[in-house]
Amino acid sequence: MNVAPGQTRSRRIMLVIGVVALILLLGPWAWRTWQESHLTQGKVKVFEASSARPSLDLAMCLMKHEPGKLALGISSENHFTDPGRGLVVEIAAKEARRDITAWLPQGAILQPGESAQLTACAAG
Repeated sequence: MNVAPGQTRSRRIMLVIGVVALILLLGPWAWRTWQESHLTQGKVKVFEASSARPSLDLAMCLMKHEPGKLALGISSENHFTDPGRGLVVEIAAKEARRDITAWLPQGAILQPGESAQLTACAAG
């Protein structure tokens, strides 16, 4: 079966458009996955707890800025960071509960106010 040259060219263009669309659709997901995998690299767990609070309430509690307590900003969905301290906090949904995990660089410790806020948010 012979295919006209214009039809072959159209198929190639459609293939290129499909590949570009796929890259554009998967790009943000791939970037977020890569970024989240590097957030805790070289850090140690300094806090783990489980909470029955809804994710939004938990996030709002963690993001409440008060002197001497957490100073978190949103890094990505369910990941919060304090770049100045190297602190990373993650909320992971596990059935009806949320697991809260915090990491700091090797040798760093949670300040009393940070620890108190994490514990209070988990207890909610």
